[in-house]
Amino acid sequence: MAISCEDKYKTPVPEDRTCPVCGKDIEVFVVKGRVVEDAECECGHVIKAEEPEV
Repeated sequence: MAISCEDKYKTPVPEDRTCPVCGKDIEVFVVKGRVVEDAECECGHVIKAEEPEV
């Protein structure tokens, strides 16, 4: 099954972000630059999912 051009922008992509508390890398999943699900660092800090564009 082929993936359309628009589908590639809907698929979450892993991205590393730096934890603002301890400085370690946290893997988050993003679509169009927005975090789509909460990601927790080892230190307990949580990067919250962002609201989708309307």
